[in-house]
Amino acid sequence: MNEKHKLCPKCNTEAKASALLCRKCLFNLRDEPAIIKIFDKTKNDFISTDTRLSIQSNYLKRKSISISLITIYLIIFFLGNIIYITNYRTVPELAQSSKKIQLSTSTNAWPTEFGNANGIRNYNKEFNIYKNFAWEYNFNSTDFFDLRGLSNNIIAHKNFIIFSLVNGELVVLSKEKGELIWSMNISGLLDSTPVIIKDALFFSQRNGKITSIEISTGKIIWQTSTKDVFLTGLDLFDGILYANSLYSLYLFDANTGQKIWSKKIQNINTYPSTSPTAKNEILVINTPNAALHLNRKTGELLHTHRTSWLEHSYIENRTMFLFSKNEIASIDQSARGYWWDKVPGLRWTWGQFTLWGMAPAIPRDDNNWIFYVGKGNYRRNVIQMKLPALDDNYIFTSYIDGSIKAINKQNGTLIWEKQYQGNITDPLITKSGLLIGNEQDLILLNLKNGNEISKVNLNKGVINQFIIANEEIVAEINSEKIILLN
Repeated sequence: MNEKHKLCPKCNTEAKASALLCRKCLFNLRDEPAIIKIFDKTKNDFISTDTRLSIQSNYLKRKSISISLITIYLIIFFLGNIIYITNYRTVPELAQSSKKIQLSTSTNAWPTEFGNANGIRNYNKEFNIYKNFAWEYNFNSTDFFDLRGLSNNIIAHKNFIIFSLVNGELVVLSKEKGELIWSMNISGLLDSTPVIIKDALFFSQRNGKITSIEISTGKIIWQTSTKDVFLTGLDLFDGILYANSLYSLYLFDANTGQKIWSKKIQNINTYPSTSPTAKNEILVINTPNAALHLNRKTGELLHTHRTSWLEHSYIENRTMFLFSKNEIASIDQSARGYWWDKVPGLRWTWGQFTLWGMAPAIPRDDNNWIFYVGKGNYRRNVIQMKLPALDDNYIFTSYIDGSIKAINKQNGTLIWEKQYQGNITDPLITKSGLLIGNEQDLILLNLKNGNEISKVNLNKGVINQFIIANEEIVAEINSEKIILLN
């Protein structure tokens, strides 16, 4: 519905199209052209043709801007994914080390003793806990903020006992007499247990250095500097050292220290939880909220297992065992991630739509089983886990609240659980039973039911940690001394 009208140029008063004079100021309207009035349904009023054209023009501008923004977003999205695929999802073909070497373990040793942070505490021999006291070594542990004592696990090699303090001091003792052989201050601190290869010690530092030291003398064999920060330990496979930094994965030749390559990996954008784990074709990168399963030779991201506060990972044959503060998971090597996990940010977007009922729930990751450790809503009431122990049938875990759990390795069911008061150490499997330290006691438990087989009071103080080295027990007591029982 359109009408015509005249507009007085003197007083801007509206008049009929047939008017000759303005009713207000009597201005002559004979020569003034008639203007078409257009009815605007949204405002329930008449507007001029010029106003209508202006409104239409503004609408087209807004529409054009919206379309342009959507187009720019799609271009950025697709270009971003191309960059992600070419720069993050894959890495160059894995270079070989100058010589393939392995950890210095033998049939009479177990991996963790030699510093492999991803090893298992399984002595695999009969063991008698009744030992005689041989010696003790008191160390001056300078407090580091509110921490004191050792910063990582005790390790042993031949006649050497090796440990580091929270202030960055690396100490090597004689296992025979408990005498100091040498010590040195590590400027970048040692947050994780070093690795022993042949007669050398390998470790990463916060200041971005990877260092190899001769155990017997403390002489530096090689040292490689980066501009990154290392807060976790190293893993070794086929002569290659794997290291997580705050943002990237690094590969170094264990023989020379030469960097083979480094690569930013999706989701490594915060503090890594624990050391990377390499085995055969599998590489597991640990982050605080996920375990990333990659092809070790191509770097392709194959699977992402979402978890919280990941603390340990271990690879056995075709299975990845993941240990976090709220769950333990067994995942087969054949597991593959969903397509939305391969596009950064898409899983989060999908989750938002799911919360509003606009998308189906995201399926669980492919896995063999998951055993939930935490309690309460969303299992947020979590308990810090210590280093686990595994054999052919069981997984044993201990926690800082004094509890021990035995889990069926094949299906993830709880076999037995035991609660102790006070400090409890990492469990260690022997053929005689499960060996733990609780306060001042060494306790041997039945593997099948958790019943106590024997108990010995060391009467030396609280046992913080212990290892077995050639039938001898080396233990840290009260965060102030190392003792040896033989």
